[in-house]
Amino acid sequence: MARTKSSSAWRSARINRRKILVFLVCLFTASVLWVLMAFNGFYTTTIEVPLKYVNMPEANVILDNLPQSAEVEISGSGYHLLGYTLRPDKAEVVLDGTNIRSTQQADDIRFFLTTRHGVEYFNRLHGDISALGIRPDTIHFNFFRKAFKKVPVKLNSYLSFAKEFGLGDSLRCEPDSVTVTAPVEALKQIHFVESAPLAHRNLNGSASYPLQLIAPSRDAVVNPNKVQVHVPVERFTEGRFNVPVSLPDSLKSRIRLFPVQVAEIVFEVSLKKYAIIKPSDFGLTVLPITAANQPGSRIQLILQKKPAGVRKVRIQPESLEYIHLRN
Repeated sequence: MARTKSSSAWRSARINRRKILVFLVCLFTASVLWVLMAFNGFYTTTIEVPLKYVNMPEANVILDNLPQSAEVEISGSGYHLLGYTLRPDKAEVVLDGTNIRSTQQADDIRFFLTTRHGVEYFNRLHGDISALGIRPDTIHFNFFRKAFKKVPVKLNSYLSFAKEFGLGDSLRCEPDSVTVTAPVEALKQIHFVESAPLAHRNLNGSASYPLQLIAPSRDAVVNPNKVQVHVPVERFTEGRFNVPVSLPDSLKSRIRLFPVQVAEIVFEVSLKKYAIIKPSDFGLTVLPITAANQPGSRIQLILQKKPAGVRKVRIQPESLEYIHLRN
């Protein structure tokens, strides 16, 4: 008797599970059919889409920040609207600068561009949906006549080198000048374009680095806006020469240097240039005598000339004794 009751309960539970399963399948199928029917209908919604500007006047600089997006009211089937809602970048609106118009109030001229042309272009491009309107319907802006000129690049460099290394030559920038486009009045004040900082430490070899240029003003456009900077790094060594001291004509007949009219030049130069440096590449002279000096006084030596590429030049000794000559 117990087994009969148990079997009956099991069959009843099995039947209930089947009913629930059938119900869930029917519910899911009905939901899918409802969604398909819903997406098959036509709806209207608003999405934010990017704006693209073409054929803008090349002879002018726009001073206002143009909006980069707009709200477009679109209609279409649920399937297509869902696609554009998830990917609004597919619905880009193109605004043509040839449609720019102007209006004048007193001495103020304002320019504007209506967006309805963008709606017309949009509808020609997208056949699966239709644009009904766009906000804003008008974009106002102002611009000035622009001009351009070529200016040099001014490098901002902050470099340090490993021991015994240094710049073998000057920094080289490619290109060394760029074209700046800006309103005419602003362009008059622009004489160079600065680079972003070039900062490196403990350099021990030549290298090239890309460097961004900084627009000299908000309304200026720099072309190109990047340069390549070549940093020639070389190993340096120490050199020494005995160099004669040349007296100016005004002192030749008045004083005599002693014990010798020679001083030592100590300098650093790159290994590549060391063999071509000669004592005659340096020139030493003296500071003018500005007071009545007595015999045994010393006169300061100064470097009159030095070859390119040498650094840390020292004169040893820095002064020489001299005596007055009798007339």
